[in-house]
Formats: sequence, C-alpha cells, structure tokens
Amino acid sequence: MAEEVRPVAARLVDRKETNPLAPDERAERIPFDFEAHRKAAIEQYNRRRDLYHEFADTIRSILADTIKSRSLGVNDIQMRVKEGDSFGKKG
Repeated sequence: MAEEVRPVAARLVDRKETNPLAPDERAERIPFDFEAHRKAAIEQYNRRRDLYHEFADTIRSILADTIKSRSLGVNDIQMRVKEGDSFGKKG
C-alpha cells in the first residue's frame, strides 16, 4: 500500500527526527557580543572602503552619461561612501 502523502515536517515528527540545523537545547548559551561584532564589521568595511568608493563613482558616471545621452535635465548627481563609524552605527 502506498505511503500517505504528508508534509515532510509531519513525517519527521512521526519518526522523532530533529532538524540538524536547530540549536541544540543542551548547548551552552553564549551571549552575543554586539560590540565585538560592530568592531569587526567596521574593520572589514574599512578594508573595502576604497572599493565601495570606486563602485559609487562608476555608478555615478554611468548615470551621468545616460542622463546626458537622453538630454534629461538633472542638476546634480551626488555619491558618498559612509565613514566606518557611521557604518558601525547602522550595521
């Protein structure tokens, strides 16, 4: 006889299997260090900041060329790359 078609979750519960990606309830709970994460994120961002500036400048150039080729009236196109500390407040 064919097995009843049911959602995978229901079959897992019946087999008493658990999600291997779910947190282990026996695992020690370690509080997340937001300050260390912020500092690491700022450091990684600052290492790539020049690249982000190049990206922004390239996009600005593409927009300017496209606007000019279509004779659109635009006063200014601005771009900026965040400072590391500002990024850290948002990240």
